[in-house]
Amino acid sequence: MTNQPPGAVSPAKEPVRVFEGVVKQVNSGDSITIREEVYVGYPKEKQITLNNIVAPRLGRRPANNESGTKGTEDELFAWEAREYLRKKLVGKKVFFKTAGQQVSGGGKTTRYYGDIFYPTLENNIANELVENGFVSVKPVKSNNPTPEIQTLLDLQNKAKAAKVGKHDPNASKNNTRKNNSIDDVEAFLKKNSKKRIKAVVESVIDGSTIKLMLLPEGYMITLYISGIKCPSESEEFGDEAKFFVEIRLLQKDVEVTLEGVLSNNKTPSFFGTIYHPAGEIAVELVKQGFATCQNRSMKYLEGSADKLRAAERQAKEKKLRKWQKYTHTGPEIAEKEIVGTVIEIVREEALLLKTSHHDKPKKIFLSNIKPARLGIEAPRTYENSGDDQPPAPRAPRTLAKHFYEIPWAYEAREFLRTRCIGKKVTASVDYIQPKSDKFEEKICATVTVNGINLAEELVKEGLATVMNNPRDDQMSQCFDDLKKAEEIAKQSHKGLYSKSPPPKQRITDCSSAGDSARAKALLPSLQRFPRFEALVEYVASGSRMRLYVRREYSLITFLLAGITCPSGERPNQGDQPSAAEEYHQEALAFTKEKIMHREVEITVESCNKGGSMIGWLFVGNTNLSLALVKEGLAKVHRSAERSEYFKLLQQAEKEAKDKKLNLWKNYVEQPESEANNNTSKPAHEDVVKERKTNFVEVLVSEVSPELHVFVQPVSEGPKLESLTDNLRKYFDSNPPTPGSYSPKRGEICAAKFKEDQQWYRAKVEKIVGQNIHVLYIDYGNRDVVTVDECANLPSTFKNDRPYAKEYGFALVKLPKLPEYQEDSILEVREEFINKTININEEYTYDNITHITVKDTDKKEDLVKKLVEEGFLLVDRRRERYLQKLLTEYIEAQEKAKKDRLHMWEYGDITEDDAKEFGYAK
Repeated sequence: MTNQPPGAVSPAKEPVRVFEGVVKQVNSGDSITIREEVYVGYPKEKQITLNNIVAPRLGRRPANNESGTKGTEDELFAWEAREYLRKKLVGKKVFFKTAGQQVSGGGKTTRYYGDIFYPTLENNIANELVENGFVSVKPVKSNNPTPEIQTLLDLQNKAKAAKVGKHDPNASKNNTRKNNSIDDVEAFLKKNSKKRIKAVVESVIDGSTIKLMLLPEGYMITLYISGIKCPSESEEFGDEAKFFVEIRLLQKDVEVTLEGVLSNNKTPSFFGTIYHPAGEIAVELVKQGFATCQNRSMKYLEGSADKLRAAERQAKEKKLRKWQKYTHTGPEIAEKEIVGTVIEIVREEALLLKTSHHDKPKKIFLSNIKPARLGIEAPRTYENSGDDQPPAPRAPRTLAKHFYEIPWAYEAREFLRTRCIGKKVTASVDYIQPKSDKFEEKICATVTVNGINLAEELVKEGLATVMNNPRDDQMSQCFDDLKKAEEIAKQSHKGLYSKSPPPKQRITDCSSAGDSARAKALLPSLQRFPRFEALVEYVASGSRMRLYVRREYSLITFLLAGITCPSGERPNQGDQPSAAEEYHQEALAFTKEKIMHREVEITVESCNKGGSMIGWLFVGNTNLSLALVKEGLAKVHRSAERSEYFKLLQQAEKEAKDKKLNLWKNYVEQPESEANNNTSKPAHEDVVKERKTNFVEVLVSEVSPELHVFVQPVSEGPKLESLTDNLRKYFDSNPPTPGSYSPKRGEICAAKFKEDQQWYRAKVEKIVGQNIHVLYIDYGNRDVVTVDECANLPSTFKNDRPYAKEYGFALVKLPKLPEYQEDSILEVREEFINKTININEEYTYDNITHITVKDTDKKEDLVKKLVEEGFLLVDRRRERYLQKLLTEYIEAQEKAKKDRLHMWEYGDITEDDAKEFGYAK
């Protein structure tokens, strides 16, 4: 007769029945919990004790892992028996045949005993346990055992004979498992942080709280899944969430990353992430609406939180479970991605984008960051180096009066400006902040340039802070990355978190209305050099702007010379202001797009009564006055007649008139006789202009086949050497991965020079297949390299402007015959390459500034010498201030002709082209 536990119902009274079910968990080597139905609703569970066998007992753990209590050790092969069944059966469909049941707890608990068959009804799992020596067969009182029991006895005898499992006399030495406990959770976390630890899910408390056994030591811990929170069993959807996790993870092999410690808990409790081959359970819980993202524990996540945030947005859109009553409270987002070119930095919190499908530029705010404000103090810093020091007392609050006075505001603006002005960016709209009485509607987005999140990089440098706990519908998709970046800035003491006082900008504001004295005092300094570098801070109209001249640490108001632009609305002495002129907005928009927040060069000629500097502005090789006239957005002013650009301006205005552009849309050309009658003075009359000389010492680094020369200011030599050394050190310690960089035309990158195999800054000029044509911007030489010989240039090396500047030689040109051209270039290279000379800027033609050259003593004109030796031709110019110098050059050329030197060896080779310049041959 079958052996039964006390109190069991007799098989005679309980008919044998066969059920199908899924194994929920294995409790021990002879106890299994089974769900009767397969993943439908909440299946009924049965706890089955395997019939006719006895498994060794698992040890008992200390109560709550407290040091004052003791547990017991596992019996021999108890752990192996359980693991054998767990790995074989958990989550699998099985058959179980009941042999009886035991009711306890006042009829509330029923324990069944019987046989489990897997994978077919012919295979009793108990037979395998006995055969492997994991369990023993129960003693049989009858001398005539049933066939099932006899089979078990035969298998047990076979196991004993083979000395397997618990029948191995030496097994007791090696096969014991202790119930280890963690004494110092903080030390354990520090030791195992960022490691993936193998574990088994022992039980599920709720959807986001799980008990794990860490392998191989057998530590039992409670894990709170980082970044999410599920309802408890007593709350709505709590049972569903728990069941969702159980059917996927209970008693499954997983990996876990421990990321934080939950303090004040008796049992070892950690925050962490569970990994399973089928995916991350946290993401699935959030995606199904069982869990919500929890900002408090999101900070523990080692990986990106983007997947959790995206899963939550998906659940909200589908209104799943916890989100079934969710409604979006903010304005609907019509356009979720905006691609455009940055034309302005609006403080350090927003960008103005020009797009291809919007009439007006779009203002995009960086989501969830807080910039420095007027009068708002920076976060507290520590006065000394110890991180454990208390915060220093705040200084009395003072209200900043100017943008440059706000701590770190200028640095933040410059950080954004140097990285994205004039570049194409992608703005992924996170939310729209609705319009209120005090604020305009704000489009808030995550903005990336070349895949780099601008807000994240700004925060990481300590140049902005992150909002605390924004509303769910007003949160950046990369909010968690922003918070991590903020922690990095705090730990590295950057920017706002620096232990040192913020840098002070030494700015002299010469742009204030009515303060012309400062501007006039600055004028001689600005006229000292032919060109000054400046940064455009503000554009008031097409021809008026505010510039920051770094070399003089000064803000100036600047007016474009030679033109008149439509003006905006201006106040009058009466009540009504004068209306804005037609095309004022178009001229303003054109100028802003061209130069706003750009590095430009200026030539200052004078200063008006109001303290505004008047001169010429160049962005790249573009003369802005000339560009406005070409677009029909400005007219040539009579003052331009004194300028070297007058002819170019006249020609540009004529083209705009012919095309009837903007200001000239209704233009009708007057008959020539009438035009002459209305003109008191010929427009082309030349006014004598004195030639300015201001020789600057430079080093010649390259001569191009077009007779252009690249020079480096001698004064900037140490800076260039330092930049080059630092660039090489960087690439020596961080060699680029081949194929990781894809160069683009016009981009500044790092490129190897073939002769010395060293890295230099270069501009990509052309891409032909695998060949990359580059210009080394600090030296002027060109080369063709491969993709693997190019690399991304770190941002720290992009701030310096190119050290090599391109010039043409004034008043000379190359001979037309190729053989003489080659000889001339060779001679020029021999004369100038790697030598120090003195240059004076004379005029700009075809977007190239042309120079005269003297030796180191400033006595001999080196270009005139080449003309005298027959290597260069004179290029006759009309400017009156150059006529004396031109005469000297012509005399030198005549001497070369007379002596038949070089190109003149067979006589006069020039064509009679001097008439167009008004000269007789």
